[in-house]
Amino acid sequence: MGLTMTNTGLLSIFIPSSTLEDAPDLRAKTEKAFRVARSLAIFGVNHCVIYRDPFITKAQHRRSSSLIRLILEYLECPQYLRKLFYPRHSSLAFVGILPPLAIPHHFIKPPSKVGEIREAAVFLSQGKIWANVGAKKPIEVIDAPKLRLSERVKRMTISISSLDPLKCEILDKAVQARDQYWGYKVRVSDALLSHVLSDYNGIIVATSSHCSPLTPIDKAKIAKEKKLAIIFGSPTKGLQEILKAEQKRISNVAQLCFNATTRARTRTIRLEEAILLTLAKLAS
Repeated sequence: MGLTMTNTGLLSIFIPSSTLEDAPDLRAKTEKAFRVARSLAIFGVNHCVIYRDPFITKAQHRRSSSLIRLILEYLECPQYLRKLFYPRHSSLAFVGILPPLAIPHHFIKPPSKVGEIREAAVFLSQGKIWANVGAKKPIEVIDAPKLRLSERVKRMTISISSLDPLKCEILDKAVQARDQYWGYKVRVSDALLSHVLSDYNGIIVATSSHCSPLTPIDKAKIAKEKKLAIIFGSPTKGLQEILKAEQKRISNVAQLCFNATTRARTRTIRLEEAILLTLAKLAS
């Protein structure tokens, strides 16, 4: 059973704004964020929600969540679009040392066939709509009279409609939801975990060393769900402590809790490791 959910459902993870706080410097934070992003990509996570850790200040929350979001979104963006959407930024000083995520929409060659779908930077210029699709120069977008665009670029999903000359058309969201995994979205919430989860309408799964191992019955139940959220604690506080600070228990917010690291031989499991191990356990 695989966890990747595209046209069949949505997979989300919830991580705290303190996710990178145990890393000593920007380089270490960047590398840790990459390990999180890599797990999201490997297991087809659709959404990553960053909630406010109750054990840090609101100022720390804003600063830390902004850094996580920036690095995760940069890594998800196709390489040929990064300079357009992410101009030079001090917080991205070390992203150059990171290997690619190699998500399906991270094309490394120009378009080669009609019907090929990819991400593009779409903009208006001289009365026409153009798209940067990873070719040598922008190509014309056809059949797009209703678009409200300015000269500011906007990321959109396109389909190659012609190779000679090279042209494309914009796809709507419904067309984008295909069998192929197409990356993740990142959202920052200023609310605490229990409040963020209060309006979630799928099954919520918690991970904690205080819970029992995942059973085949629980795994089968999860596999049937169309929307699945997995919640994680921080590098220093488990979910029990985080929710206790909100006067809640795991049972108040999650339908299921399991321990994904029962065979660990180390004293502790890092958050980025817990994410990888949990997703791997559910996908096995």
